[in-house]
Amino acid sequence: MWLDYLRAAVLLVTLAVAGLYDWRYREIPVRLWAPALIIGVAIDGYCYLSSCLSVAYLGFSGAIAGVVAIMAFLGAVGGADMLASIAIAVLLPEPPALPWLRGVLPPIVTLLLYYGVASLALVLRNVVANLLSPEAVRSVNAPLSRKFLLLISARPMRVSDFLRTRFYYPLYVPRVLSRAMFGIEEDDAVWRERLRRMVSDGVLNPDDFVLATWGIPTVTMLAVSLALYLVVGDLPVLKVLELLLRTRL
Repeated sequence: MWLDYLRAAVLLVTLAVAGLYDWRYREIPVRLWAPALIIGVAIDGYCYLSSCLSVAYLGFSGAIAGVVAIMAFLGAVGGADMLASIAIAVLLPEPPALPWLRGVLPPIVTLLLYYGVASLALVLRNVVANLLSPEAVRSVNAPLSRKFLLLISARPMRVSDFLRTRFYYPLYVPRVLSRAMFGIEEDDAVWRERLRRMVSDGVLNPDDFVLATWGIPTVTMLAVSLALYLVVGDLPVLKVLELLLRTRL
């Protein structure tokens, strides 16, 4: 059991520190992940030789981390997201045997589900913000399908407000830009400077509406998800699954 405490503590500290970097800078030093990965692999090796590790759990967790790694190489997610998923897979490949914790699903599955719920909350916030700003939505000159994507992925704000934000990326700028997503390598400061220059050149008015999306600090949200998991395990997920099964039956 003491190894489970060690696993959980190392992962929690690692994600907490990485999450602070992600929140403040959206960049995480690669070296930060090394101790967690080394400790995780060492514990997994010891537990495998001692026959106290479920190969099925480890394989499933590793497969999910592998999918995230493929997404990272394709540019769909950041490198830190990949390293975070690998750290979760090697340090918590199976539910830890903690006295208060109830766990059935691989922890990486539960953490990603908690992260997904938080992301859905951000989508709902965008939808509400757009519904409360019909003027901004009407000003978008784009096909209906693109408008729908913007409705759920970006929120309206005036140019003057955008210039005071951090980690927001424009998806729609009148007469200048219309796209469905931003690149993970983009610099938000560069976009603020571009729009500031457009205002100076008269291309944009400070009161013009733009639609911008927040660069979600994924590792920060995974750290919060882990803290929640270490308190309640996957009980909320199991309760929802139980409710769905009862409804279908």
